[in-house]
Amino acid sequence: MLFLYFYDIIYANWGVIMQIKGMFDYLYFKFIEPDIEKELSKSTGFKLNKDFAPSSFQITSFGDYNEYVEVFKELFRNSFPKEYYNKMLDRIRTLRIIREKDKVNFKHYISVGRYDSYNNTITITDYDNIDIDIDKEEVLMHELMHMASTNTTSHGIKTGLELDGLIGMQLNEGYTEYLTRKYLTRGYRYTKHPEKTIILVKGIENIVGEEKMQQCYFESDLNSLIDELSKYMTRKEAITLIYLIDKVSDISYNTKYFDYLVREISKINKSKLDKELEQGQITPQEYEKEVAIKVREYRMYQLWSEDTKVIDDGSSFILEDHGRTSRPYPKQQAEISQEIRKKYM
Repeated sequence: MLFLYFYDIIYANWGVIMQIKGMFDYLYFKFIEPDIEKELSKSTGFKLNKDFAPSSFQITSFGDYNEYVEVFKELFRNSFPKEYYNKMLDRIRTLRIIREKDKVNFKHYISVGRYDSYNNTITITDYDNIDIDIDKEEVLMHELMHMASTNTTSHGIKTGLELDGLIGMQLNEGYTEYLTRKYLTRGYRYTKHPEKTIILVKGIENIVGEEKMQQCYFESDLNSLIDELSKYMTRKEAITLIYLIDKVSDISYNTKYFDYLVREISKINKSKLDKELEQGQITPQEYEKEVAIKVREYRMYQLWSEDTKVIDDGSSFILEDHGRTSRPYPKQQAEISQEIRKKYM
């Protein structure tokens, strides 16, 4: 009875989106919460040196990986702002790529690639006693993206959206893999068969916007991402949401819990779109498309690329993306109030 009463207090205090699963996780979060806020304050204010303009140079120091690194460099240059590209070049000058051999046993954690931000080193591991069906080029691109999102600040070395092992680990891993697939290896096909973390980070990007999400990632500024999310929820709720995304990889958090997070993220996006429509920032037509992509399809774990088009027959529409189509969406189901329709139509 005591446990049930305690859990009810948790639920009452935190609200629907703040439902931390179980007493231990709730107590652990409360224990680390002051440290999270302390570290968040240190991630504010770091700015890229936009005056840095490195001269061009050839990739020659990575042996068998020279070609892959050169491809990464060019794809990155064509995909992201110049200041991020220049910073990436600065770090790649001192990067080392190491190849090692290992053996798998039942107690062994399998990692075919890892990035050491303090030594600016990527390690690629080959296992002698197991055949792992993993694209080594994609693994290297993923680790190079970690390198590109690492910054040396007055408070130490920061990488992407991770906060010194306290919070943001899965957010950072998921967003790194999302960017790797979208810009470096798969293009629009990143939408096919995405992992749980990619679905969740795409939902967060839908809320804050692509430009802001990338800025926070490449400038290692999780605090600014929290501030942006806080426009649609309380700051404590935003921090807890990032914490809950970290827990998705835990074995005790099952598919129902992942579905719960997807629903809550879609609700935030729906509230944002409602507000934008009411303030005249988007048209009813734009609203219908965005609700279909970021709310209805998202709830079914379906992601759509930025090339997605709307095929409209007057009474309904479908989404079309490189030959892939959605179910039909009757226009009256877009849930636009009569008052708002009269304002625009």
